[in-house]
Amino acid sequence: MSRNQVFGRLLAALAVMGFVTLIAVTMVRRSDSPIRTPRTPVRMVDRSTPGGTAQSAAPTPRLDAPDERHGIDDGVADAARQFAIQFVTPELKFPETAQFPEDSIYLEPVTMMNLSTGDRIEHWQVDGEVESKNDHGLFVRSRWRIMIGRVDDKFFPVVVSLEGFPVYQMRGHVAMLQDARRADVQRKTAQVDAKNAKELAENRALWQSNAAAKPAERKAREALKLAVDLLDAGRHEPAHRRLQEIIERYPDTSAAAEAEKLLEQ
Repeated sequence: MSRNQVFGRLLAALAVMGFVTLIAVTMVRRSDSPIRTPRTPVRMVDRSTPGGTAQSAAPTPRLDAPDERHGIDDGVADAARQFAIQFVTPELKFPETAQFPEDSIYLEPVTMMNLSTGDRIEHWQVDGEVESKNDHGLFVRSRWRIMIGRVDDKFFPVVVSLEGFPVYQMRGHVAMLQDARRADVQRKTAQVDAKNAKELAENRALWQSNAAAKPAERKAREALKLAVDLLDAGRHEPAHRRLQEIIERYPDTSAAAEAEKLLEQ
């Protein structure tokens, strides 16, 4: 047997050994993992379908949110955990052993998405863990992540993933955001229009008040000039009568204020 033939057989043997090793490692990893394989396709649900039809997905699950809120995140962790139990548990090899520790949950508001809807729809990203048995009977922890939303008094799941693999996605979420953004723009536009209308009405009232005051001010000013002329001529008694008339007839004019000062002298 030539050296080339020996070398070729050695390479073939190494390739077979590598393939067998790869299969063995994959089987060990699968037996170590508590997540079943193959995975099920991502489940889609429709936010707008009340009961679901043969052509549409099931309606979006909802959970009641707290009516009174002491903090922005009230009820979020518990709702996310319940959604995780609903969607993550079926993906496990031994779902009856699943435990969802509350102390593993971490949540964070999706601020930019919330601001884009004027906080009409609120969103949070919630991370947590599920502990369940693998093929060896050992408990192993797996990471899950949920984007959860709140509209009015209800929580709803947007996306659910297990170890980075999506297991649920809400259908119609983009349209829901678009509707909320349009409604927020309309609300802000209405507020600006109402503010402008109020300012216009106030300015119009001020203009009308000023216009109505001008004739009174002019008449009061003419009467004041006559009273001053009388004072300059030494006729104090008729001058004082004129000044008193100005005060009584045109009380809101600057001429009346001047008349009061002249009477005090």
